[in-house]
Amino acid sequence: MSTQDSAQQPVTGPDLVGCRYRLVLDRTRGREESAETESGRRRSELARSHRAQVVASLPDPVVIPEGPDADLATLEAIAAGAPLIVGGVLRHERPDGPRAFAGISEECRVDLLVKLDDAPETPGPRYMPVAVAPHKLLEPRRGRALAARVLPVARLGRAGVFGRGPRAGIVVDESLKLRHNAADAARVGQAAALLHRLGVSSGLVGGIGADATRVVVAEEGPRVAAYRDALRRARAAIYAVNGEESPWEVGEWPLAPRKVRECRACRWRDFCGERLREMDDISLLLPGNRADRYREEGIHTIRGLARAEWAGEHRHLARLAVSGEPAALRERVPSAPRADVEIDVDLEAYPGHGAYLWGAWVGGAAVDDGYVPHVTWAGPGPEGLGGAAEAENFARFWAWLMARRAEARAAGRTFRAYCWASEGENHWLRYSAQRFAGMGAVAEAPAGAAGESGPLRVVEVPTVAEVERFIASDEWVDLFRVVKAQLISPAGHGLKVVAPMAGFHWRDEDSDGEASLGFYREAVGLSDGDPAGARAKLLRYNEDDCRATAIVRDWIDGGRAAAEVPYVGDLG
Repeated sequence: MSTQDSAQQPVTGPDLVGCRYRLVLDRTRGREESAETESGRRRSELARSHRAQVVASLPDPVVIPEGPDADLATLEAIAAGAPLIVGGVLRHERPDGPRAFAGISEECRVDLLVKLDDAPETPGPRYMPVAVAPHKLLEPRRGRALAARVLPVARLGRAGVFGRGPRAGIVVDESLKLRHNAADAARVGQAAALLHRLGVSSGLVGGIGADATRVVVAEEGPRVAAYRDALRRARAAIYAVNGEESPWEVGEWPLAPRKVRECRACRWRDFCGERLREMDDISLLLPGNRADRYREEGIHTIRGLARAEWAGEHRHLARLAVSGEPAALRERVPSAPRADVEIDVDLEAYPGHGAYLWGAWVGGAAVDDGYVPHVTWAGPGPEGLGGAAEAENFARFWAWLMARRAEARAAGRTFRAYCWASEGENHWLRYSAQRFAGMGAVAEAPAGAAGESGPLRVVEVPTVAEVERFIASDEWVDLFRVVKAQLISPAGHGLKVVAPMAGFHWRDEDSDGEASLGFYREAVGLSDGDPAGARAKLLRYNEDDCRATAIVRDWIDGGRAAAEVPYVGDLG
């Protein structure tokens, strides 16, 4: 593709964040040379599904069809004062610039444009751009952080919700704050900047995250300024790549590939990966900005880092990468906390809705029951995830886990439950206890008899205090932290990195946390597919995660790791 052809591709807000070198490749090589990754496809599918769910809840929006005239249809909808516009396209042409920017257009497909009509002193419609994304937009507020402003999605399209008085819908939630997401900020910042050019900007931007019932509202100023600054730097970078003098400073804009978090889903992953390996680039070992201090010292390669005697553990990681060794031990004889009854726990959740599967692998010196899943295949909604079905499933899991602990104690045995990277499990334990406080569930099995029939009994969702006591006890072990404290690896400490060292392999190679979202959608009928097959795959994936944790524990504690993995002090 010629430079002129690639120049016709519009710049979007997300092009300017994350791996911004992607934009350089798009402008100088053309997108036809790249291909969407499976990870990128899955993320796009999840985003589309989430947007469709939000749109379905809106009252009579004007939906802009895709096509070459989408921007004109958007202008017509704005001129007509449509209360809600879905999929609007805003575009601005820039005729000036170097070859790669000749005829450049800024283009933004806005998930939602919401009309604000409560300022009679300002003639004409004013619109707030809203980005819809399947991730969390809110988090607990601490310190002096600004409190979140939220608006129920159900009130969109109604008159008066953005004004003052009893009909106003925006409220300040002092317990929450906006969780920054650079791509979201760039999307709404670009949309607001383009609305300014049309004279219909409202001064506000919004986002609908995993919680599809609330719009998070914020001031547009910082986001518009960040977008415009990023665009200037992008144009400067393209000038530099083309060897042309730029009126702007390039700043920190990358002019060569670097491994970052977004690489996994990037369409240029294979292209850049090949070049990074040819360069032996240090970012393959220390992604993002982690290697900046070494670059400042003139070290840009993994082999160069391996020779830097002052680089501490990073030097050992580099030496492992050069030698091909997968890991080294910080301790000559590693160990892990053990118990007579050991239960490995792993959960599966659907973003914004809830945890549908609490799986456990039961083993140890005194018992070996195997895999025990607690699962609900109810779809999202008041009676499904986020409602009665999830509460009942969680109550049953908790009652079962506590019954196994009580059994062990009564028999004079020690008990421990394990997970890998406890942030997820701890979040859903706390959140579920808080959200479903006081709810009970009918369970068919008597206490402590997993899978057996027995008299009906009512189990209760635990209190937050009960959950906190368990999390803080030595009976709840984060095996990830145990392993990370005793082992280093150039590939990190993910379960799918460490478990193969211990000889464990997942039965379904295409199963991971990201893929499981698609499997769940098939399992509950939210997307086309084989529901029975998807359910079976999710159960296999969850069981394998539980078993992998158990096998890693035996490996790190049973002497095999010490025999198979070199000690870091012997690396030289």
